[in-house]
This record gives sequence, structure tokens and C-alpha cells, in this order.
Amino acid sequence: MSTNDVRHNRKVELAGALRLFGELGYETGRWGHATVRDPGPEERYWINPLGIPFGEMRAKDLLLLDADAVPVDPAKKDVLFRGFRGQQEIHQARADAVAVLHVHSPSAVTWSSVPEFFTPFTVESASLYGLQAITDDDGTGTHSPRGTRTAAIGKQAKLLIQRGHGVVTWGGSVGEAAFLTILAERAATSELIARAAGRVRPLEDHVVESWPISPSAAETHFKAHFAGILAKFPEIEDDE
Repeated sequence: MSTNDVRHNRKVELAGALRLFGELGYETGRWGHATVRDPGPEERYWINPLGIPFGEMRAKDLLLLDADAVPVDPAKKDVLFRGFRGQQEIHQARADAVAVLHVHSPSAVTWSSVPEFFTPFTVESASLYGLQAITDDDGTGTHSPRGTRTAAIGKQAKLLIQRGHGVVTWGGSVGEAAFLTILAERAATSELIARAAGRVRPLEDHVVESWPISPSAAETHFKAHFAGILAKFPEIEDDE
């Protein structure tokens, strides 16, 4: 596959993931940002611009930034975006972070106020076992020195719970990161309901240890969602 083909596929997947998040109710105002590495030789990233709802995103709407957060296309120098530095910090710290996603999904934002790891009492929350990290850094870059979050994530985490500011997920593909976002929201919803009911019973250790999701499995699960989104919104592939 050529570099251009990889670039196109990553952009279409990112636009598709944002459309899916919009359908699932993970969009709040202009909060939320998603980035994916450009496959070219330079350090560049595609990011969703402000002002375009998740539910209207197309591949051609994504904005290409260089390592200094400057739009590569001079004609787009006035296009607004947010959250790039926090995303870039994870991209640079982890070679496996091809895509980094942060949205304000309702339950995950609420759960992040605790913040604690998800209790592995369902197979969905068990799928995230060993893949989580927690930080008091809210991710805005204004209250903690650069490097605080990357110190928290180590080498294994794929999901960062930011105190009071939801979760960030990343992976070797947009699909992996997107499905981890979905799992985090479902785990948070289940945890909040179960705790309110006063009945949380973790699965046995040997069961939990068999459930952490692999990158390929997460990507495969996402493809089912993506196929439905692409069929419903074929214009996502518009990249010119």
C-alpha cells in the first residue's frame, strides 16, 4: 500500500470515528479532539478543526499540522483547532500511538471525577484491565508541567483517565483507539449504575486476566461500527 493510500485510509477512519462518536452522543459543544499521524517522513498530524460537528466530518475537513502546531497549508493558517499539544505529547512518548482520541462522553467524564481504574466486573471492563493509567493532570496543559501525563502512562497503558476531564485513548490505528473509547464509556456507565445499586462484584482473577483486548481485536470490533457509518455517510471518504 502506498503512502498516499495509508494517508487516505487514516483520514477516512478518523472522520468515520468522529461521525460514530457524534451518533453515540460523545460530542459536547466544541470539546473533543482527535489526531492521527501522517505516514510521511516528517512529523505531522491530522486533527479535527473546530467549527465542524463530529456528525459532519469528512476526510477532507481534517487539518494537517506540523510538529510546531502550524498548519502545513498556508491557506488554512486561520483554521481553529484545540488540544493538539496534549495529543502530541502522547504521540511522541509512545511509538504505538498512531492515533490519539479524546472526547467528552458522558459517563467517562463523570467517572473521571473519582478517578479510579474501572472495576473488572463485566467482560467489557475486564477488556481494559492492565491498559489504564490515571493522572491528576486535566490535560489542558495549563495546570501541570509538560511530561506529567506521559510519566503516568508508562509503556503499557492505552487509556488515560484524566481527573475531571474524561479519558484519552490511543493505539496503533484509529480503529483501536476508537474502540477503546467506546469500551471506556460502556465500562464507566456500568460502573456508575452498579455502584449506585450497591452491587459491584469483580470477576475472578483468572477470568479477568483472559479478557484484556488486543490491538487487532479492538480494530476488528471497530470495523463493524465503521462499516455501518460508512454505509450511512459515504461522503466521509471525500478527500479532495
